[in-house]
Amino acid sequence: MRLIPPKHHTVHGIIHGLHDSEELTRVLGTEVVEYAAPTAASDVLAVPQVVSGEARGYGSEVQGTDKEGVVHAIVAEGTTEIGDCAFEGCRSLALVAIPGSVTAIRDLAFYDCSSLASVTIPDSVTAIGGGAFNGCRSLASVTIPGSVTAIGKRAFYGCSSLASVTIPGSVTAIGKRAFEGCSSLASVTIPGSVTAIGREAFYYCSSLASVSLPAATTLGQRAFPSTTVVTRRG
Repeated sequence: MRLIPPKHHTVHGIIHGLHDSEELTRVLGTEVVEYAAPTAASDVLAVPQVVSGEARGYGSEVQGTDKEGVVHAIVAEGTTEIGDCAFEGCRSLALVAIPGSVTAIRDLAFYDCSSLASVTIPDSVTAIGGGAFNGCRSLASVTIPGSVTAIGKRAFYGCSSLASVTIPGSVTAIGKRAFEGCSSLASVTIPGSVTAIGREAFYYCSSLASVSLPAATTLGQRAFPSTTVVTRRG
């Protein structure tokens, strides 16, 4: 049993009431000195190893009925997946730390986390689910590791601040509408490993002037805007 100091309490295994990295170190027994303290009015959300669909309510339970109170989230080492809707609607979530034990980010995991500006996906992750980062309008930077084999439908739909993305050579398929509405996306690198790009995968990416594709890659309807110059390479 882990002892929680009296001023902290838990909801479904989440420790909250933490206001600096020193307290978090003391409570969790791990070193997290790289994380800055959150704002005085907000909590760090220390997420346990089981992060499933029931986490839909985590944000609201941490701050009464206010999901927007969650600013920083630190997922416990040993977690193997971030489940469906885990952080859905946490609109003030600005920082999330995903450990190297996570192998999958499931559907709608970070849906509508509109303050999330960057995310580093560890190279243990093999699957990015449908709508995983849908509506993350502030997301300007994302690192997709070489372990990922497929990008789900609507995975980055509406990420209007995303300026560039490099698809690693491990990816074989980009789901339909995966990057639709990424209006700032001006550069995308698509490797030869990609055999299929789904319908409207890059539709409404109005800043994407040109893209080079492998000769054999199949395209769904309206995969790119009509204004994007698509060329094929041997």
